[in-house]
Amino acid sequence: MAKYSRIIAQAGCHIHHAEPAQVYEAWTNPELMKTWMFPSGGEKEADAEADVSEGGAWSIVNESEDEAYRAYGKYLEINPPERIKKTLVRKETGGQDEKITVEINSILNGSQLIVTQDVVFLHHEQLAEKVVEEHLREERLRTEKYWHEMFSLLSKQLTPS
Repeated sequence: MAKYSRIIAQAGCHIHHAEPAQVYEAWTNPELMKTWMFPSGGEKEADAEADVSEGGAWSIVNESEDEAYRAYGKYLEINPPERIKKTLVRKETGGQDEKITVEINSILNGSQLIVTQDVVFLHHEQLAEKVVEEHLREERLRTEKYWHEMFSLLSKQLTPS
């Protein structure tokens, strides 16, 4: 039988020369979302949708030759341009919601972006606690690395040439 364990991942960055409103727009405008949310890319242009209201749905799909990656959820809290809280569902979580909080702060020469994610790890209930803890640590590190890759793309998108 499947069991779920959770761990918190957190990543942040400084986006130079971008005001919080610009960063917020990149998180909520589907045309901008699909330009930076997939560091690994895909053969086709990503597709994104967003009903940016509390309870509104969002989704993003990126297709490669092998598979289509889909992430979706609902907005839980919208506080432009400082905060977005939403759920995230992806196939790796077996349909379990993860929570993502996006905090955008104005700082000298740009914005500070901090993302906190409640990461779900799906595993067999017989798996030893020590093994689960190691998998959770690896999942946290992988998630934080992925966020940093996305931040790099976001920064390139928002920083003037």
